[in-house]
Amino acid sequence: DECMAAIRPWLGIALSEAAYKRRKPRFLDLGCGIGRFSIAAAQAFPKAKIVGVDVSSEMLAGARSEAAVADVEIDWLLCDGTSQR
Repeated sequence: DECMAAIRPWLGIALSEAAYKRRKPRFLDLGCGIGRFSIAAAQAFPKAKIVGVDVSSEMLAGARSEAAVADVEIDWLLCDGTSQR
């Protein structure tokens, strides 16, 4: 969509430096919602380990669905960020 088209070039610039420092980069997307940034990162860096975290199980269900359509592998975690477990 229009939002991701505007953000995608900046995402690549921001993540590429981190990705080049590691053979298998790792990215954490806090407040991932339906996973747009996580999916874009997975598409840009297919060997990366990506974890998307959100407080909403409904948003994570949408993220899982979108990731399946995009055919990317991402770990999704339901977490509110206040738990210390």
